[in-house]
Amino acid sequence: MMANLVSSQQMVNQFNSMTINNSWSNMWGQEVVNLMADRNIKAKTSDHETQERDHRCCNPDVLRSTLRRVPETASLLQKSRLPFGLLIHPFKDDHNIPIIQDRSIVRCRSCRTYLNPFVRLFDQRKWYCNICHRINDLPDDFIIDPQTQRLHNYPPDHPELTHGTVEFVASVEYMLRPPQPAAYLFVFDCSSHAYHLGYLSVMSDTILACLDHLPGDLRTVVGFIGFDSRLHFFSLGDQKPQHIIMPDITNIFLPAADNLLVNLHSKRSVIENFLEKILKNMNPIGAPSSSSSPQTAIVDSGSALGSALLAAYEVIAPIGGRITVFQATLPNLGPDGSVLTNREDPNNRTSSSSNTAHLTPLLNPITDFYKKLALDCSEHQIAVDLFDLSPSYSDLASVSQIAKVSGGSIYYYGASGANLSTDAGRVLSRFSEDFEHYLCRNIGFEAVMRLRCTKGLGIHTFHGNFFVRSLDLISLPNCNPDNGYAMQISIDDEFKDVRSVCFQAAILFTNPVGERRIRVHTLNIPIASVLQEIINFADAEAIAAMISKMAVDRTINSNLNDAREAMITAVLDLLTAYRNIAPEDAAYGLSTSYSTRLLPLYISALLKHTAFRVGISTKIDERIYAMERLKSLPICHIITYIYPNLYPLHYEFNPETGHWPRPVQLSFANVDRNGVYLLDTYDCIYLYICKSVSPHWLAEVFGITQWAKIPDDGENADLSDSRVNTVAKHGHNSIVDHSSYSPKIPTYVSPIPRLENETSRRLNAFIEYLVSTRPQMPHFFLLREDSRLRYSFLQYMYDDRSESAFSYYEFLQHLQQQLRN
Repeated sequence: MMANLVSSQQMVNQFNSMTINNSWSNMWGQEVVNLMADRNIKAKTSDHETQERDHRCCNPDVLRSTLRRVPETASLLQKSRLPFGLLIHPFKDDHNIPIIQDRSIVRCRSCRTYLNPFVRLFDQRKWYCNICHRINDLPDDFIIDPQTQRLHNYPPDHPELTHGTVEFVASVEYMLRPPQPAAYLFVFDCSSHAYHLGYLSVMSDTILACLDHLPGDLRTVVGFIGFDSRLHFFSLGDQKPQHIIMPDITNIFLPAADNLLVNLHSKRSVIENFLEKILKNMNPIGAPSSSSSPQTAIVDSGSALGSALLAAYEVIAPIGGRITVFQATLPNLGPDGSVLTNREDPNNRTSSSSNTAHLTPLLNPITDFYKKLALDCSEHQIAVDLFDLSPSYSDLASVSQIAKVSGGSIYYYGASGANLSTDAGRVLSRFSEDFEHYLCRNIGFEAVMRLRCTKGLGIHTFHGNFFVRSLDLISLPNCNPDNGYAMQISIDDEFKDVRSVCFQAAILFTNPVGERRIRVHTLNIPIASVLQEIINFADAEAIAAMISKMAVDRTINSNLNDAREAMITAVLDLLTAYRNIAPEDAAYGLSTSYSTRLLPLYISALLKHTAFRVGISTKIDERIYAMERLKSLPICHIITYIYPNLYPLHYEFNPETGHWPRPVQLSFANVDRNGVYLLDTYDCIYLYICKSVSPHWLAEVFGITQWAKIPDDGENADLSDSRVNTVAKHGHNSIVDHSSYSPKIPTYVSPIPRLENETSRRLNAFIEYLVSTRPQMPHFFLLREDSRLRYSFLQYMYDDRSESAFSYYEFLQHLQQQLRN
């Protein structure tokens, strides 16, 4: 059932470093946990557990280490068998970040570290760098009170010395050129595939609704380019928009080049005219419906995506900015390298654990066209974001390179659009909400991020969507609050004379109103010389997140089977290392520290995850997108994506007092026939209603007393796809002050009725809370116990056995057997 495991040393070579940081108190860190004795280990989390952290450090949702105690030497790290790395969410929305301006930015003269709470001040005029150990002078405007012109009380009460995250308004020395304006170029598929999907009208309405809320100032520029078998340019410089069709998709020529990207404010009426009269009404031949051109003979099913991207690059390259691409079908026309063919065999989507080699080519791009263009975009401060709405195979492995390498984001809707006649409306509803959030979210332009760490540490692997410029510098032409990144860390020298190490991430960007800003995050971690302390202060959530990212790389660079074996070996290595330090009475069981007790559970779930599962028919694009999510989701979301939350809703809970439902483990044995359960998988929210639920509960929530009358999303579902589309809608509060970077807060409108009783109010408040914590709208659907789509719910019961995978308890037995061998 399980492939033979590689040796521990091989695993070390495969996964050189990993990261996770779950900070339990010392009391919990010393507790020994027998995994075989308690299968509901995640559900039994004590209310007394608290995170131990130094509050001078930045928020752990921003910068988090897999180890809360750094080994003193590389050999000690090797003995721990734990990965060492950082998870970072550098542009996370936070309105409480201190903004520093009109004062010198204090940095180390040697390593360029920014002043932070962990430096040492002495002599009132000097400070000791905690990264490179150099002694530096403090500038006069830092130590002298501008009101009294006298020295500050020592030490100065400045934000740099009290906050783990600060933001500076940068001076001209941080600018290679004047700050660019906010530039938005939309590149959209207008072929017959797009017409039948109906997304152009939704796209038009959403942009119209968000024009006042696009981040930017009076310099903001906007443009549009369409494509089918030809290129469609829209000149917006005159009183009326001009639609120019270019049939030559090989030799790119830009007609009316000066008017393809125009000022949003001076040309507002022309842009609105284009959105309402042209884009909203484009028909299958690429002309507006009001046009006198014939609409009968020609149905243009071509997709010259590559040509459109080349044209968009030429338009926006002089200033940089954001290209937003909408794909409705597989690109089948264009320059060499951009044309793709269907590589997927629908009859060969199911792989056994011993036969996954055929997947590797399909998970890699077939051409380097999109990657090379992305590199050019990155060089010119352009990020490309991709909205893939194709209901069929779209070769996401190839096309997504344009977004991954340029620092963009990927939105994929193909898994939920199998039947256009019944599902398109639901897909477009979700697309509309995602697109609205995307348009109005905070954004930073022409950004770079540098990670500095204490002398003796090194960075050797990066994970996420970006281009690596040097060993510690990554290029992010656009930065946004939805993407996360990770870095693996090595220990190059011994730490004999220091008590802690420090990491500092600094992201330099231009905000939408043209200010150059530097956001700095600082994390300090104590050093440990004892193996037991290192393991007791490991972070299982962070480690699982890091392992998932490394497993994605392993799958793409080697094969899926190797990645699965490597994940299992990571757990075995941890259990072996702990056995060497465990008390004698725990040495012969399957024991681990309290802090790492959930790692086997998370790895067991990853083996059944869409990204890594075998034995289940899985679309290639869907698997690729799952891998992309694991690589780019920030730590605050990725654990729910790895191991969903199953909430029993038939028990009392009260959101007003912060008493939310407590999740149970993902086993159908925990589903009571009298119960109602909400399953949150991050991408989907399932409300599963059992047959024997109380009629009183039904009356208070749905206004009915008969279970059979509950609306069920499986009744009219297309069973060619196991997922159901959202019927939910939510809105957002408007943003008026762009300089404040206010994010849009989703206000969820549940498909569940809002009735005037406590049960209904509490349920809707809980669902609204869950949705408000994430940037994208989840699929939401109601399932009765007898639903035709019951499997959609059951496939997430990761603790249970399936035909192709162990149950969680069997997985533990397998680990125990391997340790005995």
